[in-house]
Amino acid sequence: MTCLHRGGADSRLLATALAVLGEDAAPEPAARLAGMSPTAAARAAAALEASGLPLSLIPISEPPR
Repeated sequence: MTCLHRGGADSRLLATALAVLGEDAAPEPAARLAGMSPTAAARAAAALEASGLPLSLIPISEPPR
């Protein structure tokens, strides 16, 4: 729970969407379910990984730099 809170609201929304969709979740449906753009979803995924959650198996593309 601490890791989820560190990532902020978007990270919590994305984590919830990914939990609902399961391990075969694709980036676009997860972003849509979370109500965010693919770019916001990629940033949220990066924040979750940075906080220590193992999202390497989830196919979220890298955020633009």
